Amino acid sequence: MDVFNAFDGVDHIMHAGDIGDPAIITELESIAPVTAIYGNIDTWPIISTYPLMQTTEIQKHKILLIHEITNIKSFRFELFKKKFDPEIVVYGHTHIPGHEFYQNVLFINPGSASRPKGSKQGSVAILNLVENNPEINPEYFEISWR
Repeated sequence: MDVFNAFDGVDHIMHAGDIGDPAIITELESIAPVTAIYGNIDTWPIISTYPLMQTTEIQKHKILLIHEITNIKSFRFELFKKKFDPEIVVYGHTHIPGHEFYQNVLFINPGSASRPKGSKQGSVAILNLVENNPEINPEYFEISWR
């Protein structure tokens, strides 16, 4: 499966950094609107175009998009101190797919479609967000890269 098949029918795409080539965002925008941030491998002009982190709301779910989280528990405490309470935190950096619910927040790393670590297959994740539905479970898809 490729990214276009995996994202067929999605309403919104979030890119958690390490964009690499700005053309990637253009390709993704042909599928659905994109919210993106830059990651540690990104250089100019990406870091001048995209923020380090970003918040958005989709179907009344507050989402924080950030590239790197070194410790979920510490990061959750920082969110608490700043009085910011997202329901979902999407992050990248490790390029390893996985998720964890911690103190009522879903922390999700979709992996990497193009630069997977720990696997030969790339991956993406899809969240089916429904207004007023607290049940959020990611679905992961293995991706073949061009």
